[in-house]
Amino acid sequence: MDSQLQVSTIREIVLSKGLLNAHGQVKSELIQEDMSLIGFVPFFEGADLPHDIYSTLLQCDLNTHLIVTPFFIRYSDDKNIYPVFKSISLTNGNKYKVDKNLIIESIYGSWAKGAQRPLYGDSILSKRRYNGFPSDRFETDENQDTYYLSGKQEFVMTESLGKLVGISDYFLCLCSFINSVTGIPSYTVFMPDYLIKVLPK
Repeated sequence: MDSQLQVSTIREIVLSKGLLNAHGQVKSELIQEDMSLIGFVPFFEGADLPHDIYSTLLQCDLNTHLIVTPFFIRYSDDKNIYPVFKSISLTNGNKYKVDKNLIIESIYGSWAKGAQRPLYGDSILSKRRYNGFPSDRFETDENQDTYYLSGKQEFVMTESLGKLVGISDYFLCLCSFINSVTGIPSYTVFMPDYLIKVLPK
């Protein structure tokens, strides 16, 4: 990708500005359609599960029916439901209270194999004794509340259903467009490295 375009990718904008809201026009070399950025999906960059939803998302298969609501997405042939967030920023090493409203995808590892995705806080805490669990990324205060210690290059996603918050080391972008062949509103998901933000006229 041209170096001038590289700085306009969604990922580079978040890294340089520290914050981005899901709105405005975007372009991709993969689809020659006018698209709108409408959300962010937390993604663990090292995901290697063969049937993981994110593996499917990364293929950007326009023939697979993606069910989209304002706060969640699901492929028609997958039982898992994944949250969509409207805002993304860098965590800058902040800590976050671990509860049922917190999703942490960046710590996915061998200890979580077979766990339902995404990884919600209450589910994560139930696996603290598993071999390989990243205990050094958590701390407990005097009230017995547990906090996740984020890394500086992690992303935090907000503005979803209720108080839901997502943390991950990578993310995917949910986009909408009008299919030029059928004229029907359509949705797809892209990696932020290959999605260019279009400047408003």
